[in-house]
Amino acid sequence: MGNSQSKVELYAAIRRDHRMGMSLRALQRTHNVTWRTVRRALDGQWPEPRKKQRRKESRLDS
Repeated sequence: MGNSQSKVELYAAIRRDHRMGMSLRALQRTHNVTWRTVRRALDGQWPEPRKKQRRKESRLDS
């Protein structure tokens, strides 16, 4: 996945390339993703939202 490309843009690019006739394996290589990501994009699923990281408490807080 490109650094400047969001997951939504990646899914859209995978769908577009698939409509143009690219095979699933070619999509994997072109977009540098796994087969699961290609399947999720083609099944019409939206990428899951990012998980918020919990902030670790420091020892000085208590």
